Amino acid sequence: MTSQLALLHRGCGVATVSECAIPVPANDEVVVKVAAVCLNPIDWKILYGAKSSAPTILGCDLAGTVASIGDEVTAIEVGDRVIGFIAGGNPLRPNDGAFAQYVAVPAHVVIHIPQDMSFESGATLPTPVFVSGFSLYRKLSVPYPSLPSEAVSTSTTDSESGRQSILIYGGGTSNGAMQIQLAKLSGLIVYTVCSRASYELVKQCGADCIFYHDEPSTLQDLRIATHGKIRIAVDCIATEQSAAICASNMETYGGEYISFTGARIRDPRITTVNIFGFTMLNREFFFEARGLRANVNVADVTFTTNFARRAERLIALNAIKPSAAEVRPGGLDGIISGLEDMKAGRVRGKRLVYIIDPIDQ
Repeated sequence: MTSQLALLHRGCGVATVSECAIPVPANDEVVVKVAAVCLNPIDWKILYGAKSSAPTILGCDLAGTVASIGDEVTAIEVGDRVIGFIAGGNPLRPNDGAFAQYVAVPAHVVIHIPQDMSFESGATLPTPVFVSGFSLYRKLSVPYPSLPSEAVSTSTTDSESGRQSILIYGGGTSNGAMQIQLAKLSGLIVYTVCSRASYELVKQCGADCIFYHDEPSTLQDLRIATHGKIRIAVDCIATEQSAAICASNMETYGGEYISFTGARIRDPRITTVNIFGFTMLNREFFFEARGLRANVNVADVTFTTNFARRAERLIALNAIKPSAAEVRPGGLDGIISGLEDMKAGRVRGKRLVYIIDPIDQ
């Protein structure tokens, strides 16, 4: 068999399930037979925000079994159960993309999953795990999460207890929930702002202090709790309101503010860091909808290679948990309706997952 089916982006708001070639792995790649995929906000933003001069395969997050490996790949074997992260909708590499029956993934962003984890659950992990790790450990220099043989580091002191604190705005999002889990494993005190519906989720993830975004007193209450002494903040919502709340809680010392969608804090003592996670992949990417280009960043790739092995261990130990999945029918053909629902704001509190090939669990 040399051909497969994939969801191809053909124009603004237009995508079709079409036949294309099954990829052959490069020396540093793994080809995964896809069992399940998970949808991300960037998928619908690419679908509806780019003209797409040439067809590109959409999708970023996948889970499945290894079908073939490149000549330089070690520690991964054919038949392994894995998850992977890829930059779909990339006009510079149109055959990349998770929404297909077979996907070639850089080996350094392939992670084994336990036998007792379903592919549907596993598919929710790649983007939250890699982007959260990149934010916390690469950009904010938070101490790595401890493994059983290691002690938790508490190197930076922001609070009376001597432990470092972090503000995570949007703790109920998939990225926010993963940020909370990893931050707690690293020994941090976590303040988070979320919706009321997300309270149980962020509490289960380990958040220490929870505030609601629609509560009029949140700005004041959070400011009283932190004394304005937060030095690091991750904003998974990145609106003017969320940026203002983060800034208010960093006013004593300043610090570093992570933004995912471009919001900035104007205080010169606060460094705004915009995250574009595809620099982790060791390949160029062009986000046509926003005119953003990601070049190969060797340091980011080196970090990601090392972090992936730590993340794999944490997943194996059940120390970090997948997002809640809403598994929808339709396979590749059903994905468009899911992206439409995400764009319209009809998806809350769960990740949309589609089964591509019902591989025996």
